[in-house]
Amino acid sequence: MKRYFAALTTTALALIGAPIFAALGAQPAVAEEDKSAGVSSDAEVLLELFQKKGILTPAEAAEARKAIASRKGAPEAAPETPSLVLNKTLKALQLYGDARLRFERREGRDPDGDAVERDRFRYRLRLGAKGDLGEGFFYGVRLETSDSPRSSNLTFGDDRGPWGKGEDKINVGRLYLGWRPADWLTLEAGRLANPIVSSRLVWDPDLNPEGAAERFQAAFGRTRFFAVFGQFLYDDVDPENPFGTGALRGDAFLLAWQVGAETPLASKATALIAPALYNYTGSGDYGGVYDPASGPPGQTAINDLLVLDVPAEVRFALGPLPVKAFGQLAVNLQGDRRAARARALNPAAYPGSGDENLAWRAGLALGKLGGKKDWKLEAFWMRQELFALDPNLVDSDLYDSVLNFEGLAVSFSYAFTDNIFGSAAYAWGDRANKHLPTGLGGDLYRVGSSLNDYRLVQLDLSWRF
Repeated sequence: MKRYFAALTTTALALIGAPIFAALGAQPAVAEEDKSAGVSSDAEVLLELFQKKGILTPAEAAEARKAIASRKGAPEAAPETPSLVLNKTLKALQLYGDARLRFERREGRDPDGDAVERDRFRYRLRLGAKGDLGEGFFYGVRLETSDSPRSSNLTFGDDRGPWGKGEDKINVGRLYLGWRPADWLTLEAGRLANPIVSSRLVWDPDLNPEGAAERFQAAFGRTRFFAVFGQFLYDDVDPENPFGTGALRGDAFLLAWQVGAETPLASKATALIAPALYNYTGSGDYGGVYDPASGPPGQTAINDLLVLDVPAEVRFALGPLPVKAFGQLAVNLQGDRRAARARALNPAAYPGSGDENLAWRAGLALGKLGGKKDWKLEAFWMRQELFALDPNLVDSDLYDSVLNFEGLAVSFSYAFTDNIFGSAAYAWGDRANKHLPTGLGGDLYRVGSSLNDYRLVQLDLSWRF
């Protein structure tokens, strides 16, 4: 029985204890035969103890040494190859994205009372990456659905055949490189998130201008001052100087100049004002005279636009409830010339019109969207006169991309979780000056007509990741 127990112990040491022995401690000097066998000193102490107690014979201890040495000398498993290998020059990388499902209904009437309606189920997907390249440089790229400059939405069932995917494509929405050499200066170039402080009165929120921007900021006391300058390539003509007798043409640029300040008014209250001036150089493919009554190309012309845009807001709290009161005024300083040239080209369409060069917005927002169970309610009135703004930049949702319109917009949003949100929006609008056209709509398009009594309903379910 003793011999049986000894053999069993030897086997246990060889099969179970060997890897433990081989991993124990450092290896001080041991007997020469032990060194040649590759047995650690701790394992050797245990083997000698077993021999003294009569548990192992010298032959069995030698056999155990060989088994330990064999296990210790076995090659280790090769390390797994990382599933994601980043370039060593990247100092930081952040992946992000969001998706949205939407039901939308648009309806309107023309001046003769004929109605148009459009119901759509839509979706949007945006995937991005941004990060730090070191030494003040940073970068960003975002991919998104739809190739429209003023929308990332795609429509379900809008392809050939049931559930076709012909139009469901991914496009580059943003691609930029930036440099922050100091806390007070940031430079960016590429397809950018709009760096100008404004709102959907002047800019559709989906627009990402292409070009360069510079941002300066400094604090004096409790007030933060900033300046933003943008040089955006509006339209690239090809070629500028054609063969033969073709006319010389130049690229169109939109130049933005903004200064602003944000200052505390009292405890938990701040005010911001950020006047901006937009001017245009060249005309590209948007030349000619702005004449929205005649349709393209006059519908999109950018002649005589020098727009002063003044957004302002005050943020405060009513107990635990965040509140924002906001207003904005925009005026085309060359609106009289823009209107006069339209009247000269098409007198019947603009009878006795004035400059029509003002746009404004005023509203109130309650609550905020941050985490689970947060909510936000916003309402505002907006008016955009016919010759006040660039028709290629204004919001494509509220008034279907037309001017000479005014109305009310209301939205409510609720956070079901930290990253899932629901929202409902309603907008109503009508022609501001019934004697003037509105131009062509974006989604409710009809040549040679105007839009009246427009209504919009949007129900969204969004999530971010």
